[in-house]
Amino acid sequence: MIQPSDAVEPVETTDCAHAEKLIVQRDFRKWQGLPDGCDWTKWTGPLPTDWQEVMRRPLGTSFRNGYQLFFELEGYEHPSMSYADGKAILFEARSPEIVAFDSLLAALGKPSAKLDWDFGTLPLPKGEYVYPKKGITLFMNTDADRALYIALYASTTLADYEANLRPKFKKSRK
Repeated sequence: MIQPSDAVEPVETTDCAHAEKLIVQRDFRKWQGLPDGCDWTKWTGPLPTDWQEVMRRPLGTSFRNGYQLFFELEGYEHPSMSYADGKAILFEARSPEIVAFDSLLAALGKPSAKLDWDFGTLPLPKGEYVYPKKGITLFMNTDADRALYIALYASTTLADYEANLRPKFKKSRK
């Protein structure tokens, strides 16, 4: 399991090593998006040669074909990296232990959108705080004082996030 090192002053995400450091430290105050072309195999293990054997998951309103690889990472529950066309496009995890959460919200500023989302069968109106230019979405609890889920991706537009990256968590009661 990867563990965070001692707290270090956050740096802007400009390359893969910095992005990895911010994810491991769970400090996203200087996050600027998931860099392109990073090798995440030290977390996910070797990439599959046959993606058809990997858990498929539709992303966004376009139902973009994503493939999700899970791994272990301290400070997160069920972290995963989703791939499309063999490229890492989305890091996400449940129950992130985010460092300096109030400071993070202040650093991120006003979200581009607050969307409705469902945490399983629990609807959370206006609880999905989307910062597409910064490549981060926080899925907030009912009191909006803690993130239940986090998604990290390359800097994009709100329309692209909604169409091609937005994860779905809704479950229906049987």
